[in-house]
Amino acid sequence: MVHPITKSIDSTTQVVHQQVWIPEGAWVEWGTGETFIGPQNITRTYQLHEFPLFVRAGAIIPMLTEDRPVLGSAQRDFNSILLTVHTGGQTGKVVSSLYEDDGFSNEFESGAFAKQSFTYVSADTKATITIGTSDGTFATKPSTRAYRIRLNGVLVPTTVTVNGVELKRVEFNGYEGRSDGVEEAQWAFDGNKLAVVLNIGKLSTDANHIVEFTFEQPIKPIPKFVGCLNRLSDVKAVLDGLYFKKVLIIIVVVLFL
Repeated sequence: MVHPITKSIDSTTQVVHQQVWIPEGAWVEWGTGETFIGPQNITRTYQLHEFPLFVRAGAIIPMLTEDRPVLGSAQRDFNSILLTVHTGGQTGKVVSSLYEDDGFSNEFESGAFAKQSFTYVSADTKATITIGTSDGTFATKPSTRAYRIRLNGVLVPTTVTVNGVELKRVEFNGYEGRSDGVEEAQWAFDGNKLAVVLNIGKLSTDANHIVEFTFEQPIKPIPKFVGCLNRLSDVKAVLDGLYFKKVLIIIVVVLFL
């Protein structure tokens, strides 16, 4: 859910105050991870590079992995995808789906397409993602697929398993850039975003796959941490820029003395 901003940013504060309508249910602000329960109107502040983007808590969103080009993506084989989940600290069950066809012909009109379901279930200290079978067929449908999962809005899990096999934890730095060709499924924790990042090697698209996360504490909303950290990072970038300008001015003055 995207709410467009149509008014000017404040020249002094460099932010804009925007009222956003939240529909019924639990919704998570993409950039901050904050959870809002609708129906209600809320007022949020945004910088020039930010915009109101909200997703339903627990919805699994299939996306291109960061290392895949966006242009011409409709005609590419999706041998790897990123499944993004914003938990919002909520419990319950949410089912999402992915539609695919060859991306260039009209064969879908004759039934040449496939649909794949993804289910997120959370209760108490456990969260489960079920990667469903890809039902249907088309000419370029992949028989296997590498998955990357990003589970947002959680603390460090005690265990992560795929189809009952416990995975090894690795350091987060540089880990998220991997997708295709991952031979051993592993996971890492992004402390800045409070997210578990999981890379899974290629799995059959004709079978269900179960990914389970177990935590020490019940899954609950984590208010404002990610949003505050983002703003602090923005402030640091501004201060770094001012420091660089100050140093540059000093160098120029010294050179011309």
